[in-house]
Amino acid sequence: MTDYLDIYEALLRRSLERGVPSGVVAEVFELPVDVVKDMAKEVKVTRFGTADQGEYLENLQWETLERTEQMIRNGTPDQVARITTAVFGKQIQAAGRRPSSALEEQRAEIMEAFAGIRESAAPQSRPGRFVMGNVATDRRAHRADEDEDE
Repeated sequence: MTDYLDIYEALLRRSLERGVPSGVVAEVFELPVDVVKDMAKEVKVTRFGTADQGEYLENLQWETLERTEQMIRNGTPDQVARITTAVFGKQIQAAGRRPSSALEEQRAEIMEAFAGIRESAAPQSRPGRFVMGNVATDRRAHRADEDEDE
């Protein structure tokens, strides 16, 4: 009879490990929901080290940070570049969503400078020495050669 009890418990655990909701397991095996929920917590502690999802995610984040640090210190330049791009890209994106007052002031100054450029007339200047037809510039072609005088 002990063998059947072990098989019964294994079926319960396997169902919970495969993601069958505890309410469904309780209904199928005709057990109180509280008992199945306690068993589901045990399964999660065995599988994930905790039954608390927030704690598990926090542990994953710390593990990810540790592995990322190892990759930055010991990885290939390509790996470091990918990590850096991903991290700084997210930070830049987040910073763009919540602009600071200094950033707003800089943006206003730049837009003001652009407005001045757009609204003002182009400055007039004399043609440069490489402009064709500009006879006001002293060029060798305009000078009388010394050979011609002889």
